[in-house]
Amino acid sequence: MNETIELGNFVTEKYGGTTKIVVYSMEVEKYKDDYPEKNLRERKWFSVEEAAEIIFFPEVADMIKKLQAKMKRG
Repeated sequence: MNETIELGNFVTEKYGGTTKIVVYSMEVEKYKDDYPEKNLRERKWFSVEEAAEIIFFPEVADMIKKLQAKMKRG
């Protein structure tokens, strides 16, 4: 899978209002050790299974599991 695809979306309460969150797939080919949000965010890599288990939003966990099944098929 080399293309970015929309995995789904959902609505949540955030910042005192309703926010629509859209989730996309992303294949990482390379990454930099220095990036603009380095002091604000920690980058950590997970297997698909680990990511689905620890993600905060259950809607995203379902999207991750569906993506994994799609990747296995082909």
